[in-house]
Amino acid sequence: MEAGERLALIGPNGSGKTTLARLLATDLSPSGGELYLLGESARRPTPELRRRIGYAGDRPIHWEPLTGAENLRFFWEVGRSRRHEAAGPEGEGPLSRSSTSPSSDPDDDSRSGRTPLSVARSLGLGPVLDEPVSRYSFGMRRRLLLSEVLASRAQLLLFDEPTVGLDPSGVAAFGQELLERAREGAAVVLATNEVREVPDWATRVLFLSEGRVVADDAPGSLLLRVKGRTLVTVRFRARDEEAGGKAEAGLGGDPSEGADEGSEPAPVPPGVLALLRDDESPVGQDHTSRRASLEEGPDERGARSGTGPSPLVTLRVQTPRGARLLPPLLEALLDSGAEIQDVRVREPDLRDVFRELTGKELTADDRGAEPPGRGDG
Repeated sequence: MEAGERLALIGPNGSGKTTLARLLATDLSPSGGELYLLGESARRPTPELRRRIGYAGDRPIHWEPLTGAENLRFFWEVGRSRRHEAAGPEGEGPLSRSSTSPSSDPDDDSRSGRTPLSVARSLGLGPVLDEPVSRYSFGMRRRLLLSEVLASRAQLLLFDEPTVGLDPSGVAAFGQELLERAREGAAVVLATNEVREVPDWATRVLFLSEGRVVADDAPGSLLLRVKGRTLVTVRFRARDEEAGGKAEAGLGGDPSEGADEGSEPAPVPPGVLALLRDDESPVGQDHTSRRASLEEGPDERGARSGTGPSPLVTLRVQTPRGARLLPPLLEALLDSGAEIQDVRVREPDLRDVFRELTGKELTADDRGAEPPGRGDG
């Protein structure tokens, strides 16, 4: 990796993301081969090498009786004292105070204007910095850990599932700070399956599967593989005489959302089939599944028992026309007597690329799990 490069590691659980991150953090030793970090061998990492690496693992660790500000000051002071030790008694060398070390005040860094406290405030921790960390939610602890790493002068920054426990504002603030550190010359590695932000955050993506690299390219280049595969999903209630009380059916849909035994395929309205081009077709159509029935309202339960309105049908169409397909599609459904309930348009993303390359899915279960009862706060 080069200075300023931002690398995203993407893969399902067991693919090797966390293991690779821990190897890069020198938390694990390679069992074979050679690993060089910042020009040094990582087989027997020196203290100097470790001081040049910042690592935010999947579980934040702090001195809980101390406040957030005190934790920030503690880790800043530890890093500062280590940099002075590395520079030698005369303060000379690449890690000297004059070249890398902040001033004696952790809230006054004239070199970059970014300090542990200012970064923590930008991540939304300002109102709670004077409270003990023991009172923090899981999301607050994550923000505090990210602040400590982002504000460090480390040359290699490693983040394992950094967005777990963060609300949208926290994710956006983290992304801004991440890009700023990269502009300052830090190399960044993100182990994450939160693919929505990756094209904006990363300059390079490694897809991992079963411990092997299956792709290594820029996000934009990878996304070209699935260009023109917009997924349009319409949820509607068919006209009663057409639905006929039929249960779920699949046209390439997920059989795990199984239909009731003895069910027949639900018809696609002829008007819908007539408007589709040769390069687009339904990729899935189903009625409300057994699993979803637990959350159904009275109308849906009545439909499934045959005593109420016709069941809700979900139609999925893959199209290169994007959202432009919606007006004629909705018109065709309305002309057939359908009652539209919900419309969604999803552009293809890196999950689709990974599925095409490996045949495997990236799911929510492939992210780091948040401890029960601890949401962001």
